[in-house]
Amino acid sequence: MKETIINWLCRIEKRETVPNEIVAFNFGLFEQDKGYCVYLTGSKQYDATDDDWACNVDFEPKEKYIEFSSEECAEMTWEDFQISVKEIVTEYIGNAHSESIFRIGERVVTIGFDDGELEKIQWKQKTDSDLQLLASSGLEEKKTSPFRKGVKWLKQLLGME
Repeated sequence: MKETIINWLCRIEKRETVPNEIVAFNFGLFEQDKGYCVYLTGSKQYDATDDDWACNVDFEPKEKYIEFSSEECAEMTWEDFQISVKEIVTEYIGNAHSESIFRIGERVVTIGFDDGELEKIQWKQKTDSDLQLLASSGLEEKKTSPFRKGVKWLKQLLGME
């Protein structure tokens, strides 16, 4: 599941241009007959006191949906599925480069089931010491774009390289 979500987010980052007016993203979740589905939308509005802001869809990536119908996911409770997706998305955004569509400006990122409450996703900003440690680890190559560095780092983190 982790690899699938990270690859999906990497494809979105690579292929999409998000309008500057987008101030919030929502990772929506819903149950299907044999599993779950995750989708991504963006909005020009955000209201911390009213989750209906997420109904204002001002951005939709071409690859909006990702389905999970494996036995592993089908047997998860909805709570466990949300926790797992939230952890993966939080890690992805926390490790993404500073020019990531999710980290530009003060964009808010939330997650939740369509018929439930949204949770705000918080991530730890990379500190100078984190970046120095990352650079000295050899995980990032020089003369590589920030996007490619982030993808390479995530693939190494997942053991895909």
